[in-house]
Amino acid sequence: MNCTLPKLIGIVSLSMALLIFTGSTVALAQRPANPTGTFSSMYYNEEGGDLLGIEIRIVYTNKGFQGTIQDAQGEPDELTLITATIDDDNNVTISFTDPSTANPVTISGRITKAGIEKKTGWGMGGKILKRAPSYWEERRRTSPP
Repeated sequence: MNCTLPKLIGIVSLSMALLIFTGSTVALAQRPANPTGTFSSMYYNEEGGDLLGIEIRIVYTNKGFQGTIQDAQGEPDELTLITATIDDDNNVTISFTDPSTANPVTISGRITKAGIEKKTGWGMGGKILKRAPSYWEERRRTSPP
């Protein structure tokens, strides 16, 4: 192989650029989704005249992740404060006291760009809560987001 110094420098430069680009692409692909936001399945059922679904809002505070949860099975329940524990892989555990029974409740799942997936607890068995604007910001929603 007969390489001149300029060709060799060009090949090395191109190789370095590809390595840097590939490394930054991998780093971006591995970045977890933002754990804060609104996750909702709440909608107004025109046929029955009922508000249905659940809505969770997670925010960051100086005491960690907190937020609210609201359930609606006909009419909206009161807002309930939650504590959310989120690990490095965006697995989330949401804890609160059910206002109707005073029992402790835990919901677990994983936060992705699409929403909270594979939830368990509080009758949610495997349902997905999509990232969506709050029902209260879009009061015309007549089907789950």
